[in-house]
Amino acid sequence: MASELEHQHVYQLRRSIQSIPMQVFSSRKTAKLQNDITSFFQAKGESLYEAWERFKELQRECPHHGILDRFLIQTFYNGLQQPTKISIDTAAKSVLMAKPINEAKQLLEDIASNNYHWENERGQPKRGKKT
Repeated sequence: MASELEHQHVYQLRRSIQSIPMQVFSSRKTAKLQNDITSFFQAKGESLYEAWERFKELQRECPHHGILDRFLIQTFYNGLQQPTKISIDTAAKSVLMAKPINEAKQLLEDIASNNYHWENERGQPKRGKKT
């Protein structure tokens, strides 16, 4: 009976030790992903739509990031290039960050969606013209 208890104890100890590297990796990975989110910036030549989708993808990769929505929107906005910020503020009819958070988030969704459709329409070749 004593050897069976010892065997169980050794087995549980081995399982605990084996899980430590995964927990450390998970913590490191989470920290890296949180850093990627909080240090976001719009790349040169990246549309608002592309930047917004990339920012949302970072959040999907780390759903347990624990970052408040207000800080997420502020981080995204602060990481945008100045012409993009001006476009957003113009569409918002004020500074985006002065809006309630849910309204600011929905506004970004709407503007990014419109940006996507506008870019796609503009990027399509005109029919009937030969080049």
